[in-house]
Amino acid sequence: MIAKRIAAKLCKDVVRRVVLAGNREYLTTSFRHPDGDFINVYVSDTGAGIRLSDQGAIRFKMRTNGMALTEGRQEFIDSIVADDELQQEGEVFFKTTSFANLSHDFIRFCEAMTRLSTFGFVEERRNRSAVPDQVELVMRTRIESQGRIVERNWSDPRIDPNGLHQVDYHVNTSGPPRNLFVVTTRERSATVSYTCLLYRSKGVEIPALAIIDPDGRVTGKSLDRLRASVDLLAFGVQGHEDDIVSFATGARASGFLAPDIGAASNPSSESAK
Repeated sequence: MIAKRIAAKLCKDVVRRVVLAGNREYLTTSFRHPDGDFINVYVSDTGAGIRLSDQGAIRFKMRTNGMALTEGRQEFIDSIVADDELQQEGEVFFKTTSFANLSHDFIRFCEAMTRLSTFGFVEERRNRSAVPDQVELVMRTRIESQGRIVERNWSDPRIDPNGLHQVDYHVNTSGPPRNLFVVTTRERSATVSYTCLLYRSKGVEIPALAIIDPDGRVTGKSLDRLRASVDLLAFGVQGHEDDIVSFATGARASGFLAPDIGAASNPSSESAK
């Protein structure tokens, strides 16, 4: 497994986990997209070197964010590609390296992906939400510490072989699995809704919880879309830790339609947005 060999050569703080999904191998890194998702680097041995790839995830997020690829924006992307010695195949960004240069090139590739991803959100740039880190803390200290298995950026290779529609946290317990999503932007709410509906359309009924940044960014139609596609909403983490743990561990029955947790702190409608 080439991904494990690559991970062993890198700083442990850079790699969060190694994943084999179908015939693809990737590393989940500590770098993040602006919406809070961790950046995945797909790896393969081409015979002529090690290929590091985003597998089209950056351009997918740009499209999801409604970002048209104008001539000026393409020039900006081309400058990053040239500066960081990347290559492109269609919508896929990649870099070829060797084990001798792996550490340097891997970090450089991740930094380039971060810049490209941030550019996709440039028209709605904002301070990074604290909610992703708060959720991560709950998962580590309240879920994983109890011996339960938590998979980050999970996808089912039978349904999503390229891993483009990922679940932030997939929790396996003694009962049925649970999916948890972190939603800090309107754009993220759309991708979460699509992911839930994608799995549901394939007959995979996994209860889903969306944990929303409570500052009011996700409102109106974005919020209504989430309510229609997930089983439960939680507005923020603080004060709702027990509810999140209860859902993740299966204490709540599947298929329920419960009131939003902490909904009073978040506007419920936004007619024009």
